[in-house]
Amino acid sequence: KEQNWRLFLFPMKRRLITRVSLAAYFSARTVVSHKCLLIHGKGESGSKMVTQFAKTIAPALPEISFDAVTAPHPLNNHDEYQWWLLKPGERSFTASEYIGLDQSLDILREKTIAEGPFHSVWGHSQGAIFLAFLLARRDLFDSVFGALNPPSKFILNGAAWPQPFDQDMTSIALLDDLPSTLHCFATDDPVNPSEHARRIASLCKEATTYIHDGGHYVPDDPKAIAAYRHFLL
Repeated sequence: KEQNWRLFLFPMKRRLITRVSLAAYFSARTVVSHKCLLIHGKGESGSKMVTQFAKTIAPALPEISFDAVTAPHPLNNHDEYQWWLLKPGERSFTASEYIGLDQSLDILREKTIAEGPFHSVWGHSQGAIFLAFLLARRDLFDSVFGALNPPSKFILNGAAWPQPFDQDMTSIALLDDLPSTLHCFATDDPVNPSEHARRIASLCKEATTYIHDGGHYVPDDPKAIAAYRHFLL
């Protein structure tokens, strides 16, 4: 898709502006026009994800305001949480149920009511799996984000197949008015199989993929940031 650019001219007030002051002039006047909600992965937290984005991604996308929410279920150490519980030996892509999911749905719903609406939602790992089955289950999607002003864009980073919703996932291809999606994953993800992310992307009508050579993380190199900008703005 093409990106439209506009040039805004500001009065110079009869003075010279150096390159440095001109950059500061424009930067100070950047208008935040997009609200993005971050959904962290297992063993992380909302504050950790915001801190991670603040290093490179957020400064490179000043038009976007990044907010986050933390999962309700503690994992092991301080500030480590998960969106659902699993039986011993299970993974999210092998489990038959996500224990405690209702609490997570409630937290997202409360966040949307209190601070939404959000233009986009960005999930990493378990957070991306969360977004995948919300796409498939319109009833859950509407209960969390509302039917009037739901997010129009989802980024799924390092997703895996949400096995408890296996029978629902094919409905993604049949539903209308779902968010457009960007599927970001590594060619050889050591945590969640890359073929799962490809399979999810294949079901989405308005899907874009960004494939990198790294591991199971949110890439923040210039090429990745350009892909985020192109998709979100």
